[in-house]
Amino acid sequence: MTKSLLFTLGLLISFCSFSQEKIDVGVNFNFAYPTSDFGFGSEDSPLYLPPGTAFGGSLEGNYWFTNYFSAGLEAGYLMFADDIEPINGVPITTSATAIPIMAKATVYLGRGIVKPYIELGAGYSIYTQKQSYSDISVDPAPIEVVWDQSGAIVSPRLGLKVDFTDQLSMKINVQYNQMINKVDGDKSVDITLGGETTTETLPALYANNVGYLGVNVGVTYALFNHFGRF
Repeated sequence: MTKSLLFTLGLLISFCSFSQEKIDVGVNFNFAYPTSDFGFGSEDSPLYLPPGTAFGGSLEGNYWFTNYFSAGLEAGYLMFADDIEPINGVPITTSATAIPIMAKATVYLGRGIVKPYIELGAGYSIYTQKQSYSDISVDPAPIEVVWDQSGAIVSPRLGLKVDFTDQLSMKINVQYNQMINKVDGDKSVDITLGGETTTETLPALYANNVGYLGVNVGVTYALFNHFGRF
């Protein structure tokens, strides 16, 4: 995560080298609710688990070409709350994290202190999911398996921007994030019983195209602003 954010900040700084019309940077708080299920098992007989609500944040930077259009970069981090469901009498805990890194374009619909806007982001999300379970009657130690389901992401958004000064603004938007995930393969885990260790194979995780609906609230600060407040 740290490397991804530093890389994004480096690209934002490079924006500043070629123009000083208007460049702003921002920090956001994110809330998201999944609209698809996690799943594992076989392709013919999957077992689905609903993920929990997610919280996180993001950093962004934007270059304004005109008063009505900007383009930028955004890097974020989301942590989905654990969800516990019994499967065949065994409690299964599901958790996940997402690190979306996107380029985005924004069109502002009007002028004034309060401006509605539409925005489209697209890029790549580093998405990992962990399944852990424990059957006390078999093995008191929980078994944890991590799946990598990173993939492309698209994020259409609708929001409002409020300018407090020429430099300081607040943004709020509603967004839908749709991922195009890969399906990670079967996992081998070691189970120790009575001093003897055996290797078991867990079936692949099926959670293609994870989607989540989100609300984003943040503030931006203009490093350069030759447009002024409009």
